[in-house]
Amino acid sequence: MKDEYKKLLLERYPTVIYEQTILDVKDGWFNLINLLCDNISSHCNFENKQCEIFKISKNDVRSRIEHSSTDDYIKGIISLGEVLMDNSCEKCGSPGKPINVRGTSLIACHKCEDRFFVPIL
Repeated sequence: MKDEYKKLLLERYPTVIYEQTILDVKDGWFNLINLLCDNISSHCNFENKQCEIFKISKNDVRSRIEHSSTDDYIKGIISLGEVLMDNSCEKCGSPGKPINVRGTSLIACHKCEDRFFVPIL
């Protein structure tokens, strides 16, 4: 993810995203992560709880959000966020499906699918 997107998340959600948080995903998931953090932050403020996100990453086609919460509501939000990311284009955030590009699994929408296929010279 672009540094400017991480900086925005740090500014908006300082109790959820920290400087040490690893965002090892593509830019297309920024809006989903932003909404996820907004919901977590609102719940934590209302319930006077804490939740730190340590890492957001993707292994093969499965996304993973590592966090510190034991709260069932937050766990549910995070599980939903993972499912939404697993079905959203990594480039633009539109609904997508898994594709394989030279042995690498990616999630792409119909429009962005061709952008992942760069000719080998």
